[in-house]
Amino acid sequence: GQAKTLMFVQLNPEVGSHSETTSTLKFAERASRVELGAARSSKEGRDVRDLMEQVFF
Repeated sequence: GQAKTLMFVQLNPEVGSHSETTSTLKFAERASRVELGAARSSKEGRDVRDLMEQVFF
């Protein structure tokens, strides 16, 4: 679909937090590259749908 995802990261400007800030920025960069395709229906979802059809028909 047309769903969008928004992610916020929080950085700490203090020198003592340099490695954590670097890790956070690297994570954000990796996350920004993720591409999701259309969701596939699960087997469980199909099973539930089939059972509901049996009950209602």
